[in-house]
Amino acid sequence: MTLRIDISPIDVERNVRVMHGMGQRAQNLYVPFTYIADDFERVMARQFATQGASTGAPWRPLSDKWHQHKIDVGKNHGILQYNQALVESLTGEGPGSARDVRADSVTLGSTIWYGIFHVEGTRKMPRRNWMRIPANTRRHWVAVLNRYIMTGRLF
Repeated sequence: MTLRIDISPIDVERNVRVMHGMGQRAQNLYVPFTYIADDFERVMARQFATQGASTGAPWRPLSDKWHQHKIDVGKNHGILQYNQALVESLTGEGPGSARDVRADSVTLGSTIWYGIFHVEGTRKMPRRNWMRIPANTRRHWVAVLNRYIMTGRLF
């Protein structure tokens, strides 16, 4: 029994064009990176609105003393939202955003100096990781990149 494979010049040419298109798209990922940055901001908005519950890791509640202080000074916007600078920097609504979308990279986060203390916690403050991105969201972003490189479409 023998196996014969015929490859016509048309098939090779079509595959070369497809691979060339994939290579071109892989060099400029601005479109999918912009989508991912916008989605990141939606994830952050949901995370702060649900105090971490939307990512499957609800934040520990405030101490009674700190909660009462926030009420007394009119800053009871929610956990990690004393002056709302952190949440606004992560949702594209205020200064401190680290959003930088380019053809070959995307940087997301906050430049608010105290944000890291919430992510890591301190001896006096429990860890409330606002940078937690759910696994299904990360898989979706990878799928968006793959689809864009392969087809030139986001969806």
